[in-house]
Amino acid sequence: MSEIKQLLMLRGFTEEEATKTYNRWYAWLNDTLSVKDVEQHFKAIEESKYNQLVIVKDIDVNLVCPHHLLPVVMKVHIGYVPNGKILGLSKFARVAKDLARPITQENYTEQVVEIINKKLEPQFVMAIVVGKHMCMCVRGVLATGSATITNALRSKVFSKSEVQSMKDELMRSVNLNG
Repeated sequence: MSEIKQLLMLRGFTEEEATKTYNRWYAWLNDTLSVKDVEQHFKAIEESKYNQLVIVKDIDVNLVCPHHLLPVVMKVHIGYVPNGKILGLSKFARVAKDLARPITQENYTEQVVEIINKKLEPQFVMAIVVGKHMCMCVRGVLATGSATITNALRSKVFSKSEVQSMKDELMRSVNLNG
C-alpha cells in the first residue's frame, strides 16, 4: 500500500475511500504531467483581412509548480493583431490549456506567445498570465492573497508607441491598469 493511502487511512478514510482518492489524485497528476500535441490546434487557420487587436481573455488554466508539484490556478489573456491569418477562438484556450504542465509561470507565458507567433505570424501577439500559486498559499510564506502577473509579447511591424498602446489596451481589458 502506498504511503499516501496509509496516511489517508490514518486520517479516518476507509481503505476503499483512500484507494479512490489516491487513484483520482494519481490520474490528475498523470494527466498534468503528460505532454500534449499543441500544434494540432493550428490546423484550423483561416485567411482573413481583419487587422485589429483581437483579445481572448479569462482563459482558466491550471498547471503544476515544477518545484513543489502543487497547482497554479491562472487566468490567461491573449491579444493579437492578425497578419492575414486568424485562428478559431476556442483554439487559443486549447493552446493555453495544453501548454500547461510542470513549468514556471514565466516560461509558460513565453511559450504561449512563442507558439502563436510561430504558427500565425501575427503583426503583434501578447499574453498576460495572472497566477495564484498554491505553493505560496498553503505552505511556506502562506501568502493567500498574492497573485503573480507575467506577460510576454512579440511585434513585427509596430513602433514602440503603437506596441505600448496595444499593451495598455490589453492590460485595461483585463483590468490590470485601470
